[in-house]
Amino acid sequence: MAQPQQLNKEELEEFIEEKIFELVKDPDSDLELKEGFIEKIKKRKQEEADIPHSEILENNG
Repeated sequence: MAQPQQLNKEELEEFIEEKIFELVKDPDSDLELKEGFIEKIKKRKQEEADIPHSEILENNG
């Protein structure tokens, strides 16, 4: 790739955008969850009771 000073305005904007994306990109975004882990989460969710917002407020002031 050309040096930033050799780029036209459009190319420079694209270069800057790519660099910003590299800085803020989630490092785990390319990782996949194992099927066993997904099943554990689903099971846990089914076992846990949902607590209404009003009850949480009542119990915690």
